[in-house]
Amino acid sequence: LFKLHPTTVTFKDQYLLTQSDVSAKMTDDVTEVVIENITEIGELAFKYYEGLKSISSSVESIGANAFLDCWNLEDVSFAEGSKLTTIGSYAFQSCGLKSISIPPSVRTIGDYAFLQCYLPNISFSFKKFKFIRNL
Repeated sequence: LFKLHPTTVTFKDQYLLTQSDVSAKMTDDVTEVVIENITEIGELAFKYYEGLKSISSSVESIGANAFLDCWNLEDVSFAEGSKLTTIGSYAFQSCGLKSISIPPSVRTIGDYAFLQCYLPNISFSFKKFKFIRNL
């Protein structure tokens, strides 16, 4: 079977990953995203990418609504030794997450970060945590 578009897209080597950066590379065929050497995933960056199933990331900050309505997003993994410090409000709202392991580097999780996710498995390992409200 011949495919015109890749199923995996890699974003790397920039400070802020914006919605327009994502739109330029994403197609309906993309099911996996790899994020390398990017400091921040901006607000609404991946909103409505329903085909997206997994993300592997070394990011430090995830903006508000970054993965809004990514219904098929089941797997989010963070690099070992992750420097992730912030998960923005509504970041994973209405995603199909089955599990997520929040790295110990996280200090802030915004309001309703996992709203309507129905997460059966979420694990935390915090060292210096500021606040968590209304998951």
